[in-house]
Amino acid sequence: MRDIRRDRCSVLPRSRGRSDPRKTFDMPAPDVGPPVPLSAPLTAGEAAHPTIAAGLQQPRTLVASRLGFSELDREQRGQRLAGFGRDASLCAVGALHSAIDFATVEGTRPAVELAWLSDIDGQPAATARSEVQQGNSCFSGRALIQLVKEIVEHCSPDGGPPLLEGELLHVVASINAEHDRPRRLAGLPAIDDVDPESLQRVQEYFAALGQDAIDVERGEMMVDEVASASFERVESLIASIAATHDTWRRNWPAPMPVPVDTHSPAEAFTAAFGVQFDDLLAAGLLILDLAADGVVAFTDDDLISRGASADAVQFVREYMSIDVTKLRREVIRERRRVAETQWLRYTFQRFPFVRLGDGRLLLVKSQFGIQRFFGGLLYWEVWSKLGGPQAQAANDFQRAMAHVFEQRVGEVIKRIAASPALNGAATVANEDELVRALRTGANRPSTCDWVLASGRLVVTIDANNRVLHQPFAERTGSLEEFRNDIGHNLIGDVADSGKTKLDQLASTIALLRAKGGLSGRFDVADDTLWVPLVAVPDGGLPYTALVDYEVVTRARTIDGLLTRNVLPPAIVSLSDLHLLHGVAEHYNRSPIELLALWRQTVAAGPLPITLQDFMPAVGIVARPFNRRLLALGQRVRDELTSRRVTGT
Repeated sequence: MRDIRRDRCSVLPRSRGRSDPRKTFDMPAPDVGPPVPLSAPLTAGEAAHPTIAAGLQQPRTLVASRLGFSELDREQRGQRLAGFGRDASLCAVGALHSAIDFATVEGTRPAVELAWLSDIDGQPAATARSEVQQGNSCFSGRALIQLVKEIVEHCSPDGGPPLLEGELLHVVASINAEHDRPRRLAGLPAIDDVDPESLQRVQEYFAALGQDAIDVERGEMMVDEVASASFERVESLIASIAATHDTWRRNWPAPMPVPVDTHSPAEAFTAAFGVQFDDLLAAGLLILDLAADGVVAFTDDDLISRGASADAVQFVREYMSIDVTKLRREVIRERRRVAETQWLRYTFQRFPFVRLGDGRLLLVKSQFGIQRFFGGLLYWEVWSKLGGPQAQAANDFQRAMAHVFEQRVGEVIKRIAASPALNGAATVANEDELVRALRTGANRPSTCDWVLASGRLVVTIDANNRVLHQPFAERTGSLEEFRNDIGHNLIGDVADSGKTKLDQLASTIALLRAKGGLSGRFDVADDTLWVPLVAVPDGGLPYTALVDYEVVTRARTIDGLLTRNVLPPAIVSLSDLHLLHGVAEHYNRSPIELLALWRQTVAAGPLPITLQDFMPAVGIVARPFNRRLLALGQRVRDELTSRRVTGT
């Protein structure tokens, strides 16, 4: 067996990644009514709302001017890259990117960047080392993918040395500067440090623009933010393995809303493609383990000799890879189609492997590999194989998987309710129980999927198994299209939207108020505090600060959400719910009170804040996984490792 570790493109320790700092500005808080205090008084830390200055103090990605480089434009970068070999350079960047991705979860990114910088001479590299030691970063995921595209377009396909580290640093710092530069706000003052004078200049700039211009710019920034957050999303491999088991390997939950011919979604995949589902997962895990060791390029025989199924490897080559020459054509087509070429996310997420000139498969970015094998994309493969939107079998599969998601959301909610932090004081009701209890007459009431009640707090939750659409993930969709999409799916404030998720939450709140609660389960009163939530998959709409502002502001059109003691609605991901379960276990704090406190903070203003940014403000500094998720992920990992080694 050939030791392909000798062919690794670089040797790097595992590292930690970070998304770009958010750009935002002050805005009026939505009028959602006065916040109602919880039974316990707020601590000083909980009462202090994070400010715009805190946002500006987040770690930043280093640009060319900050490192003392001259900024290279795209033509100049192409000229620099032309002197290096395409495949060797792709391998070097792929190894670096995978190391950074793995370290995002492990907390070791600074060490990786410092190790990578240690062999580069010159003042720019010295400045970069100093900046990294202060918590800043040389790389963003978007910049490295942009570099991959430019390598594919400009480097020599006929061999040659890999891109040198010093040149790579210069090119990436120039790409960072391009990405960091506002595309619409001419004259926006640059802020290098947070100080009263800098903040005053920014406030004066926006005051001079006028409110209409600010509203438009806020919307454009929101769509930028969504695409960036989607691109930079980082998931733990062990948590993704556990989620894949819950979604695919377990039996269909009974009763099912549509007929199913298999025992599980995994069997449906195998029936569609003739590839054992666990064989594909085992091959994916092997590839990701190799990538964690710095090996990102391999032949089919390399993988098969290490226990990967030949059928699974063929599936990877056929459905998950793109030929490097075809990729070059797509990169050029994208560049000619739109001036801004930061994205092409769907191409790389669907095809995280590039077929190099010698036939090897190169993993471009390990996070895209995790999302491809252990994320939601396998659903689309089955759905498409079954015939797509015009086929009944595909539509039934779509409804079946939506039902699976709804049930898995409910399971996490039940585990939260059963956690010791709630002292047995929480009650969970599902949609069927709500319908039976709240029905009046022959008409079926409109209710949400789940209700979680504890004391005077009631959380209403509706599951929405909907991923972020391609135009918004790649930032090719317009602001108008994005706002219409939110209106149709969530708000109901656009033509022909019908009943939306927030409508169902508002209806549930109104029905429970009218009935005084759920008979025999929990009571509600005038001082009951309501927390309406929509749960989405991890690949769904990223709930950024500006999306929060958009949803909260527009939700004021829904009568049932405008009444007293109803906190601003929000979107949470399945990972957010798992995180809240972990918080209950490790911090012994009530997730229900944390959710209510988060939404109270948003209601009080002056700025929106995400759940992830809110947690540290109330003492939740770590992001703890719950014990069940970790144990399940490790068990399934062991099963898959054993399968690929023994073939059993």
